[in-house]
Amino acid sequence: MYTVSEILLVALCGVICGAEGWCDIENYDKAQIHYLRQYLDYINGVPSDDTIRRFYRNLDPSVFEKLLRDWVSDLAKTVGSKVIAIC
Repeated sequence: MYTVSEILLVALCGVICGAEGWCDIENYDKAQIHYLRQYLDYINGVPSDDTIRRFYRNLDPSVFEKLLRDWVSDLAKTVGSKVIAIC
């Protein structure tokens, strides 16, 4: 079992570091588990590519977009920036 935060963090880190698919995300995050554990527990290790895929398939894209925009907006206020670029 994984928390939503754990799944979101592995996906974000994997994609930022060049992952191009669910397997790439899983492989990257397995290699970086010690880094990820600085921020979240990952008691069960990192989620498998199937778990990540199922999670994203079950999201309502419009709801996820709103939540992501709200999160980025709050984050920008916290760090005192108008823009946070995630490429």
